[in-house]
Amino acid sequence: MKISTSSRRFLHTLRTVAGLLALIAAASLVGCGDSSNFKSTLAKATSGDPQAQVDLGLMYLTGQGVKENEQQALNWHKQAALKGLPAGQREYGRRLRDGIGGGRNLAAAREWLEKAATANDLDAQTDLASLLGTYLQPPEYVEAMKWLLIAEKGGSPAAPAIIKSISGQMSAAELSQARGKAADFGKDK
Repeated sequence: MKISTSSRRFLHTLRTVAGLLALIAAASLVGCGDSSNFKSTLAKATSGDPQAQVDLGLMYLTGQGVKENEQQALNWHKQAALKGLPAGQREYGRRLRDGIGGGRNLAAAREWLEKAATANDLDAQTDLASLLGTYLQPPEYVEAMKWLLIAEKGGSPAAPAIIKSISGQMSAAELSQARGKAADFGKDK
């Protein structure tokens, strides 16, 4: 399948943003390098605290205070996702999307990212846009743009630049459709 130049630019932009978002999440753990913080987080996560489970998964993912272990990262993020924490759903969706800690499962990644995105997790909204426009074949550009527009409205600092870079690659009808879908988001709640 031949990919157009505009599609390649769209893919590159979304992959770059997804990578930057993952680095930002990992950077939020700076200062978690000591084993006492790891032990404290492990105790909270083991007792069922879903935010601690997300934090612990990121510690395992990045090797902060513990030896890197992608399978442990996946397992802790899954536990937080199953408890309904949007950050856990987002992180679990990212692991599934990227195949970290197990095989890649784009359908499950989409499901978990949609749950977090629907709960107004801005990072999940841009991650879902990345999944829809970059990883899925064929790409779902209208849905990707819908989530970027929702993220922009919610205050995502990354969304406006991505929207600007890819809006020129979509037809006026596609943009209109995406705008309509974004405007309808949350109206049925």
